[in-house]
Amino acid sequence: MVRCGQIVIGPAGSGKSTYCSAMKELCADQHRRTYVVNLDPAAEDLPYDCDVDIRDLISIDDAVEEMKLGPNGGLVFCIEYLSQNMEWLEDELSQFDEDGYFLFDCPGQIELFSHFSFLGDITNRLTEFGFRLISVYLMDCPFISDESKYISGSLMALSSMLQLGLPHLNILTKCDLVTQDTLDKFRFPDGDSLLYRMQQKDGQSPYTRLNNAISLLLDDFGMVSYLEFSNRSEERMNNVLLETDTLLQYGDDLDNEDKLPEDEEGNEYETVD
Repeated sequence: MVRCGQIVIGPAGSGKSTYCSAMKELCADQHRRTYVVNLDPAAEDLPYDCDVDIRDLISIDDAVEEMKLGPNGGLVFCIEYLSQNMEWLEDELSQFDEDGYFLFDCPGQIELFSHFSFLGDITNRLTEFGFRLISVYLMDCPFISDESKYISGSLMALSSMLQLGLPHLNILTKCDLVTQDTLDKFRFPDGDSLLYRMQQKDGQSPYTRLNNAISLLLDDFGMVSYLEFSNRSEERMNNVLLETDTLLQYGDDLDNEDKLPEDEEGNEYETVD
């Protein structure tokens, strides 16, 4: 099998580490050999045990102290440093099974996956190393409490989709915090509806034309939609895993005999020519 992996991105606080922890547990229940790779050099108190940790190569404290950088500059430096030292990551990953399933937990600094090319360089090297990857963009449900925040978050999703150039999935996290009716309004960005609700709330403003142009941009691309996720809902978690498996073509290269169903005693049924 080909090594498969999710590049998990999204704004700070969107639940990336919680998502990785929940998905690792779900995959373990399905008997997958699953590994979590922490790519956040500033991470603290992670909810999972790291199988590979960028902090073993470089940490935010190293960058800030040695390079005399601020927190944001230090984070950018660390990811750039990793992109220039990919042999370290490849050596770390080579210790695990060739048919492993990997979750790459990325930093929450927006510029890293929407403006700079470093994360794209890393994913390109991983692809060359034999990985089949998708990008998973997380946006937490508080973003849908305000239409302007939602438009901003959706533009970030679109930007990261174009920047990374991978098969892509957008996910609304923390869905247990809002009602289903609210979620249904925001799963698919609708420029006309968003603009109407903003005008109902704020009336005409100096930004009306700008909001209209941005809403039309989302409509024209038609590439942004969201799946629902909550680590408290097994159904939502399974729906997300099914969608990621489809994008990754996970399991498509299994041998035919590995796909044979089993009877009640655990014996494989034989096929008839």
